[in-house]
Amino acid sequence: MKKTVSALLALLLLLALASCGEEKPSAAAPETTAPAQTAAKSEALAFSTTDLAGEAVDETVMSEASVVMINFWEPWCSPCVSEMPELEKLYQAYREDGFLILGVFSTKDADSDSQAVIDKLGITYPILHASEELQKYMTNYVPTTVFFDGDGNLLSQEPIVGARDYGSWETLLREYLNGEQ
Repeated sequence: MKKTVSALLALLLLLALASCGEEKPSAAAPETTAPAQTAAKSEALAFSTTDLAGEAVDETVMSEASVVMINFWEPWCSPCVSEMPELEKLYQAYREDGFLILGVFSTKDADSDSQAVIDKLGITYPILHASEELQKYMTNYVPTTVFFDGDGNLLSQEPIVGARDYGSWETLLREYLNGEQ
């Protein structure tokens, strides 16, 4: 009887653990490129959303840039937050070269948490609320990053999942700025 109960409990535990995989993604997403879960490559990005101040923002914000990095992050995601100073440094180094970063988050009612992170880290690149159009480029993990040109054409072949350091992002950005991708 004891063996049967033990086996049953072990089976229930195994089933419970197996069912956890699809719920909420781990903040520490794998540092790999995920399978494409993006909109059609031939379709230019068009979106309408708001920033943290409630101001309307659309794809025209990208028009003066040659390369736009959209970084999906969440204020509860420690790899996302840890990466933000690296992204800010990259933004400051390359914005005069036509580089723009748009930070996008989707957690509802997280404006104050997001603003606290931005204030603490001194982030100056635009932070936007996720919209239906932008969510097409998200994966089940954060951070996730995709690149576009200023006309909204997708540059990245696949979404990039996971945080990177400054050097990794700089290498990739230089390739995009030089038209090597």
